[in-house]
Amino acid sequence: MKIEHLPLQQTLKAQAGYATEPVRRTSSADRTSATDHAALSEEARLLSHARQALEETPDVREEKVTALRQQVQDGTYQVPLEKLASLLVKRLSQE
Repeated sequence: MKIEHLPLQQTLKAQAGYATEPVRRTSSADRTSATDHAALSEEARLLSHARQALEETPDVREEKVTALRQQVQDGTYQVPLEKLASLLVKRLSQE
């Protein structure tokens, strides 16, 4: 008794046919066009410049932190009460 799997045989024949087709080569001129170009808008340039400036800016201003830390350690730091009150009122009004 011979068992044949017809769909598998058809698939193998089809794949064998693909392997014998010659490869078509294209020249580099066919693949690219000399007229292709891209230009950034002025807004994109400004955004790029702003992003670069932001990346170069440190997250923490060390000199300010150092000065405030020294004032706290020396006991000379005074809380700016008007600024604190203003921020508290602003925060409470947002809730």
